Amino acid sequence: MERILSKDEIAELLSAVKHGDVSVEPEGDQPELNKGADAVKINLADMQGPGNWRLDNFDIILDSYAQNLGISLANRIQRASTVKRTTMESMEFGGFMNDLAEKSIVSQLRLDPVRWGGLMVFDPMLSYALIEILVGGSSEGTLTVPKREMTPIELSLVRSIVTLCCPDLEKAFMPLDQIDAGVVRTERNPRLIKLVPPDAGVLVATFEITIEKWAGKMHLLIPHQSLEPYREKLIEGAVTLPPATQSTHWKQTLHSELKDVNLRLTAQAGLLSLQVRDILELQVGDVLDLGTNPDAPMNILVEGKPKLKGLVGVRDGRKAVRVTGCISHGE
Repeated sequence: MERILSKDEIAELLSAVKHGDVSVEPEGDQPELNKGADAVKINLADMQGPGNWRLDNFDIILDSYAQNLGISLANRIQRASTVKRTTMESMEFGGFMNDLAEKSIVSQLRLDPVRWGGLMVFDPMLSYALIEILVGGSSEGTLTVPKREMTPIELSLVRSIVTLCCPDLEKAFMPLDQIDAGVVRTERNPRLIKLVPPDAGVLVATFEITIEKWAGKMHLLIPHQSLEPYREKLIEGAVTLPPATQSTHWKQTLHSELKDVNLRLTAQAGLLSLQVRDILELQVGDVLDLGTNPDAPMNILVEGKPKLKGLVGVRDGRKAVRVTGCISHGE
């Protein structure tokens, strides 16, 4: 039986092939190949080690995800929230898991039909910031990460936010594939998660999430082999922002809600300045001259700000003001 090459020996051989030190031309008579078969070109020299793995244009998908997630998170917790992608790098799965911060919360994701799915990791600061806000706490003070283990109730709250992140991941992947994202399980101990072998390459995208004055990090991990089927689509440059990020749905919702906001309108006939002694001497029947013509347009104030012009009148036996125009900024 022939000896199996070690990992280091394979790396040296690939390096020699890449630099031309070893000939790859066949020697002697070779059997005739099946000309009807399709050949797939594989560059083994570029595949050695996760550090050489690249996926062009995938950052567009991740930036779209960050934009959608920021809106969804703000709606869920009713706090000003921003999500920004900071890094996107390739590494070994085992190395990433070993370097996780203590008390990080790891959630295994289902990304059907993407094989092996992925992981979503919240660092301790982000996890406890979300817990504090979900239970009604204020973000004004200093956030402290407890030295104890996270309780099942707290873990359930974190899982609810991870579940919230899944629909936005589906929207971001729309240019590549229609996926069904969901949470398989959420663990406090990263050692309980066995997604791929420790030496398998994974793509790790890091997002910084800011909630008012608090900030934390979220990591999205997807194995290289899960993303390989989408390489051609990404290289072709056919990736565009999903319709959710290009649409005006958010603006339309804001305009619709603004129409239901209650405002206080005041018709101002005139202004009069009196001293306190004059006010104390006022008697029933006294007439105060406002210095304005009764037939002249008066200012209509919206929440104390002059915005409109109008005339005083009567409608259906009740006093009324008819709007005749708007007040310009110059006025």
